[in-house]
Amino acid sequence: MNYLISIIVFQAIFSFILLASQRNKDTFEKLISLYMFFISLHLSTKLTFLVFLENNPIYYNVPTSFSFAYGPILYLATTSLKEKITLKSILLHFSPFVISTISFIVILIQISFYDNHGFLDIYEVFVLSEIASLAIYPVLSLKKLTSYNETIDKERVKFLKVLSYIFVALVSLFFIIMVLSQFGFYINARLTYVFFLATTVSVILFKIKTYQNPEYVLATAKTNEIEEQKYSTSNLSDTDLNNYKTKIESYFKSNKPYLDPELTLLQLSKRLDIPKHHVTQVLNTGFNKNFYQFINEYRVNAVVQKLSNSKRNENIIDIAFSCGFNSKSTFNTYFKKVTGQTPKSFKQTLFLAS
Repeated sequence: MNYLISIIVFQAIFSFILLASQRNKDTFEKLISLYMFFISLHLSTKLTFLVFLENNPIYYNVPTSFSFAYGPILYLATTSLKEKITLKSILLHFSPFVISTISFIVILIQISFYDNHGFLDIYEVFVLSEIASLAIYPVLSLKKLTSYNETIDKERVKFLKVLSYIFVALVSLFFIIMVLSQFGFYINARLTYVFFLATTVSVILFKIKTYQNPEYVLATAKTNEIEEQKYSTSNLSDTDLNNYKTKIESYFKSNKPYLDPELTLLQLSKRLDIPKHHVTQVLNTGFNKNFYQFINEYRVNAVVQKLSNSKRNENIIDIAFSCGFNSKSTFNTYFKKVTGQTPKSFKQTLFLAS
């Protein structure tokens, strides 16, 4: 079992480094990084108890507080796909984790320096509510995910659904172990670590897939025929559509919202004071682009403009991030799509011409 935990710790640390190395991460990426950090810290703690304190198994058997963090992170990551996460929301969802962490530290001090372990019994009852947290948050996340429409990043939605189902399976295994133990059948609870392995593998596969195929994390453009059929019953008149189109162009020119790497369709809708479905319709039918194509083309044009005024040795990726991109692969894809050249070749051509 030590080998399994060691493998998961290694994979979790690798996943965390993979996520943390990405510059200008949005809220979703930051939360998934935090998620992997907690898994690596959680299992490293357990591995330390098993290896260095094997003669005193009470340390290993003390429940940690980390399970109170996984559910909130999953739920907040789900919410971040559509809404901005507030500090109040973070404090609310993480309060059980903070309380249980303080209790966990007190328990370790009590075990190490005092013979009285009375507080441990109370703490173990409190930690049973971790199972409720692991059960409730995935259900809430799945409910949100199933309500998201096509404007939400499909690959992220799929990834979060996988994590939610892993949690559901984990809780189901907990209940099976508890029920069977009542009939004298005992299953090693460490079997649950397999689900942590599944989680780290899912994160790595998600990052590989979205890195190799950045278009997977973007909404797919619709054909004109489909869009015309989709909006055939819309109450948006041609006059309103043209007015909205002009308003969007004017807003992007004067306010440059595309420089915000965390800009979402919902945020843009609120800033423009235009219903979200009308913003989508105007972008699709008025500009023949989806939301991601529209804002990323503005970002590419901003990069091109900055490159024209930049020094020869200035890092083009730094320029891209300053113009609103938060992914090197997405930037490369859109830059070539808009300019017909890779960023490197475009820069070389630009400075040769000068």
